[in-house]
Amino acid sequence: MMKKRGIFLVLLAFVAFSGDAQEIIENPKKPLNKNAGRIVELKEVWRIDDIGADYYFKYPRNLKIAPDGSLFIADQDQLLQFDSDGKFLRNYFKKGQGPGEMQEIGNYFFSEKAIIVHDWRLQKILWFGFNGELMKDFRIHKLPSFTLLHLFYNDNYYFFGHRIPSTEGRPSVIDVPNDLISATEKGEEVKNLISFPVESFAITSGGAGAMASIAELITIPYREKYLVISHTQDYLLKIYDIESEKIIRSFRRNYNRVKVPEGRRVGGAIGIGGKTYTTPRKYLNDVTKLLEFNGLLWAMTSTADKDKGVLIDVYDFEGQYLDNFYLKFPEEIDPILIGYRPMSISGDYLFMVAYNEDNTYSIKKYRVEDKSRK
Repeated sequence: MMKKRGIFLVLLAFVAFSGDAQEIIENPKKPLNKNAGRIVELKEVWRIDDIGADYYFKYPRNLKIAPDGSLFIADQDQLLQFDSDGKFLRNYFKKGQGPGEMQEIGNYFFSEKAIIVHDWRLQKILWFGFNGELMKDFRIHKLPSFTLLHLFYNDNYYFFGHRIPSTEGRPSVIDVPNDLISATEKGEEVKNLISFPVESFAITSGGAGAMASIAELITIPYREKYLVISHTQDYLLKIYDIESEKIIRSFRRNYNRVKVPEGRRVGGAIGIGGKTYTTPRKYLNDVTKLLEFNGLLWAMTSTADKDKGVLIDVYDFEGQYLDNFYLKFPEEIDPILIGYRPMSISGDYLFMVAYNEDNTYSIKKYRVEDKSRK
């Protein structure tokens, strides 16, 4: 007879990764906090509107807060920096292929004294000081095509790249391998570490192909040397340790799946050879975004209520299901698209790209107001 340990149940399950068996922590449907299910509100502190002569918001994405408190956001031919009060400082982007120049930003991260930018088209790494000065610039020639930077740790760069298996000209639901790849400075050593399958709808014929994700590969850096990863439609989170090069934790909780609303099409379509195929979707992905809040892990779910907001699950490093709450946004939010909305957390503040009624974008800083949190 299995004993209840008061905080969560641990059952043994097995998931194959690189030949290793991985224990999965099974959490119950309800978290530990007796005040779970409450509404947590966001109070606007300030906003950055698209009214400056020095920048514009066309396709704002990849919003991040630097160690010095400044705010960064990528856009078309822009990598913008604002100070902690929302004042514009500079644009790091210079179009080209020379020193300090880029074609397209894939991702960027921060070290203590620099911003590290990855140009995925040129497979190029650029380091800038927070004053805009170029510190170094080099290419990693051994990287496969279409890889994106996901972490920088201990002088190593960590990328994800995917490989589309052949479908022999038939549209198919397949598992697309997403490979985690490490590279040393300037790419002297490039190594495949582990692969995460992501369910996708794809078709390949001859040398051409098209693909639309069904599940999503969602990752966030966590406590410097870890990656938290979601790569399945079903609820399952994993913590990958960069130093030991293995998954150290897999966990989930009892979750009621949410069906795709009637009349909504989710996942788009793929086309090849003049034919178009609609991506088959019955359910929304259980987890839509991952965030770190004061050392705890927030998993944004597909559960939403028009009056309450979006349900957020809270876990600790051990994978224990501590809490949940509805995050109430001041503006009307589409629960299907909220996971794609650029946002970041720093301290007790959430920063988010907002879509305005006049079809413009703003960046808003909100205070997270949870009256029950000590």
